[in-house]
Amino acid sequence: MGFLDNMGKTISDASQGALKKGKDMADVAKFNSLINDEEKKITGIYEQIGKKYVEVLGESADENFKELLDLLKASQDKVEEYRNNVKELKGVSNCPTCGAEVANNALFCAVCGTKMAEPAAEPVAAEVHCADCGAVIAPGSKFCTSCGKPV
Repeated sequence: MGFLDNMGKTISDASQGALKKGKDMADVAKFNSLINDEEKKITGIYEQIGKKYVEVLGESADENFKELLDLLKASQDKVEEYRNNVKELKGVSNCPTCGAEVANNALFCAVCGTKMAEPAAEPVAAEVHCADCGAVIAPGSKFCTSCGKPV
């Protein structure tokens, strides 16, 4: 029976070791996750420090930061340009009172009711008529398409 007892003890010790390894690995994963969370917080704090620095000092910032501030300004300008392109494609503008998107042809904001600026009327080109037959001549035409006479 000594052999079986030793074998049982060996198996018990091995399973205890495996359980401890498994627990240790779970603890390592937990700590790695906590480290990752704290590193994200640190990155967010750095971002807030940078934003606060720009807000407080702006143009009078230290010369060491001029290049980075110039890059920031260039990127901000591009973002604004791209947003304007999106608005143009969507046919919207922003309400001057509440900032909501409003269709370009809307007379009032649907969110706050502010009267929107009148859309600019597109200039209408005066029609040119053929002196001989009276037909409408397309802009840039050198001959009337109805009678063939020179314009």
